[in-house]
Amino acid sequence: MTARMSLKGTLGALALAMLFAASAEAQTGRLTGIVTDAQTGEPLSGVQIFLEGTGIGTLTAENGRYFLLNIQPGTYTVGAQLIGYSQARRENVLIAVDIARQLSFELQTQAVGLEEIIVEAEQVPLIETRATGTKDIITVQEIQNLPITTINEALALRSGFLDVPANTEVLSQAEEERGLSPVRIRGGRGGET
Repeated sequence: MTARMSLKGTLGALALAMLFAASAEAQTGRLTGIVTDAQTGEPLSGVQIFLEGTGIGTLTAENGRYFLLNIQPGTYTVGAQLIGYSQARRENVLIAVDIARQLSFELQTQAVGLEEIIVEAEQVPLIETRATGTKDIITVQEIQNLPITTINEALALRSGFLDVPANTEVLSQAEEERGLSPVRIRGGRGGET
């Protein structure tokens, strides 16, 4: 018996909530219309329609139509804007409960004016014509920021570096006697590094 009463109570609460939601929805109005080009009469798609100061807005469809639903009753300023056209505004548009207000716009074409953009950058030539060799610069800041412990680890991150492993026959006996390191950069020998 209690389960049946609980079910009736739940159904009653659900019906009451739906009735309240329906009455709240009936307390709003709608705005609809079409936006066309003033010269050709062709419908314009992608036009932004908005109620100023409310954050409520929409875009027109391919046929130029738009719909704004669930608008609280009151007086609004409605704007329409699209790049390449002058913005249109209609003030004192009255939205009433349960009424679909028709408001259409004809937008005039307008040239889009852009400000001059000045880009200043240092020009770095692709090929350094006065250099007799190549160079690769590592700054102190870069070395300090790297997760390394030796200079060979820093050099290994650059192109053309080869760290020759110890106990190989790459080093000549004369180089080992002179204490030269097994570092090779761009094919040069230890004495050239």
